[in-house]
Amino acid sequence: MLTGNKTGKRVIAWLICFAMLLGITNGTSLTVYAQAGDLVIAGVDQDSESNCSGDGWSYVASTHTLTLDGFSCSYTGDDTAKPQSVISYDGTEALTIEVKGNNSISGTDQGITCGAVTLKGTGSLTVDSETFCITCSDLVIESGDYSFTALYDGVYATTFTMNGGNVKAIGKRCNGLQIVGLNAFVKLNGGKLIAEGKSNGSGDMSSGIYCYDLRGDGENQIGNVTICEGCTLIAGAGTNVAEQKEYVAIYGNTINNVAGKGWMDYTGAGAASDIAVNTTGAALSFKKIQFPADVSSEIPVTGVALGKTSLSLEKGKTETLTATVTPDNATDKTVTWDSSNKAVATVDGGKVTAVAAGKTTITATAGGKSATCEVTVTETSATGGNSQTGSQTTGGDQQETAKKIADLKPGDEVTVASTDSAAKVGTFTLNKDGKSVKLSEVNKKSKKLVVPASITNEAGEKVPVTEIDPKAFNGCAATTIDISKIAITKLVSKQFAGAKNATEIKINGKKLKAGKINKNFLKGLSKLKTVKIVASAKVYNKYKSKVTAAAKKTGRKKGTKVKRVNK
Repeated sequence: MLTGNKTGKRVIAWLICFAMLLGITNGTSLTVYAQAGDLVIAGVDQDSESNCSGDGWSYVASTHTLTLDGFSCSYTGDDTAKPQSVISYDGTEALTIEVKGNNSISGTDQGITCGAVTLKGTGSLTVDSETFCITCSDLVIESGDYSFTALYDGVYATTFTMNGGNVKAIGKRCNGLQIVGLNAFVKLNGGKLIAEGKSNGSGDMSSGIYCYDLRGDGENQIGNVTICEGCTLIAGAGTNVAEQKEYVAIYGNTINNVAGKGWMDYTGAGAASDIAVNTTGAALSFKKIQFPADVSSEIPVTGVALGKTSLSLEKGKTETLTATVTPDNATDKTVTWDSSNKAVATVDGGKVTAVAAGKTTITATAGGKSATCEVTVTETSATGGNSQTGSQTTGGDQQETAKKIADLKPGDEVTVASTDSAAKVGTFTLNKDGKSVKLSEVNKKSKKLVVPASITNEAGEKVPVTEIDPKAFNGCAATTIDISKIAITKLVSKQFAGAKNATEIKINGKKLKAGKINKNFLKGLSKLKTVKIVASAKVYNKYKSKVTAAAKKTGRKKGTKVKRVNK
């Protein structure tokens, strides 16, 4: 048996998670949105008894099969219109989801909600959700690659069977897999499963696999987790040892037909214990577990590096740190962030927010390896408005000399000189070539955005702007966006996602090619009246039809006009 007073806690924990699923607990602040159809795709009602299709998906009613092929849904709109799930199915028969190509879901409470479902295919599906990635009764994985990362549980189901494929399930506050219900079980027949809970003490449960069987006679039982030959399992628990001693890699009755390894520390970096074959089942107290004992395909992390080792910020300012994990082909490159003094500065996904004057250490950790950045927060500008390079001091704290491009790494922020108007445009980061920059985040308050052809950094160097990150416009308030000074070569799907207020966009089309224009590059810009393309008639005519087709997908009721201009 698992140690500790757990019977009552297990029931309470299950009820809490069930309440989170319904969105009724006070702590979750979730909102449940009504969806009328028995098949809902990206918030649009469909009929599960009829064939239907959309952008990147198709459904065959006779086999109840939903095929995802290049499907992408990242909801960024107002909460009042947000669907509870991107994919919801309430049909009478079990659902099959087949993945082809790369598919992604993010931005909603749940990714997929359904009854019994089978996932298969030759492609991949990445889901990043606010509560659960997939909620269902019986989940079967046959083939394909899946990444499920959620605030609570990566997967929430009654039974979980894996016959093949690759699954990575991460619960940021709870469990990688939470399998709860009558006759709940986990059975791994093949494929590779990485399941991790990463609570850091913020949740009531944080196991890699949490399997809890609620029997019909009212007796609470630990569910069976069966590990067969031919499969690979790596499971890890949360990291708060002092407050959450019940965190274990597998919370369940483990039946392992193969020998494994178990670690009492959370990273698996310490001495491992041999886990013998046990076909009758046992409760294991290890914090990290690996089956089989020798996973030759597992590539450990050897190092973590940050783009900056020291950082100075004014109170209220933010800056994003970039972590590089080596080797590049490490099996699990997941990075966790922490601040030693959250009263001075907080960190979320690498984004550091200065809270109050003082000092703190930001730590990035992956695979048991860490890197740190010392952060100093000041009440006012340490330079007093002086834009000269070199050392400046305020209250005894010495500031760094302005860095040249040669001192930075790809992904590092390039600080724009205060005398350059580009400083008001947004944040620029160094490209992989080490010679140019991309616009990675715009000034959200600006009503008119004009992206320059180049910027001047604090060291006085002139650096060309060659790229614009599609995520740069998230939260953008601008009504006019002008990127015509940059001869961009491609327009990707949802290139301007987040620029919901844009009424006019001006683009340099001199180097554009028809094959590099995604038909959805303007999708979702429902207020967009005009798209201006700077190009000669000869060049523009080669991709005119592509731009015109994209303009029809903005969602604007009165339509969006496309105009060609000479300059």
